[in-house]
Amino acid sequence: MSSALRTVIERLRRDALAAPRRVFDESRARHAALAGHADVASVLAALADDREHTYPERDALTRALLSEHRTSGEALWASVLIVAYYPMLSRLRHRLVSDAVPRDELDQVVVTAFLATLGELPVDEHADRIAMRLRQRTERQVFAFLRKEREQQ
Repeated sequence: MSSALRTVIERLRRDALAAPRRVFDESRARHAALAGHADVASVLAALADDREHTYPERDALTRALLSEHRTSGEALWASVLIVAYYPMLSRLRHRLVSDAVPRDELDQVVVTAFLATLGELPVDEHADRIAMRLRQRTERQVFAFLRKEREQQ
């Protein structure tokens, strides 16, 4: 992703870490996955731990964050999810080559597709492999958009 987007991601990280404590504490009370974390920094650290045995915890955390994103309306949760999944978004962005969309807009296409996916991904207690589903649906949206743009040219 571009250095401009990296700057935005860092700003989102700072904003998420500086969010009012009350918002996080209210969510901790609603979700067992968040209860074991003192703050947003702890959640981001857990989500960044890519060791295989941590996958169930990361899955539960992502499910809780998605639930909060949808029900609370707080911008914090979208920011946390974007920051947490930045490595995945970056890998997707680096795969993209398009003559239909200017290069500097591809970052926006990826982030917009991710945000759309956050709003539509079915999340219930039995949903598993949330990270994989987020990646796949985001990719589908990005490639569908690029295909549509190419067809319109």
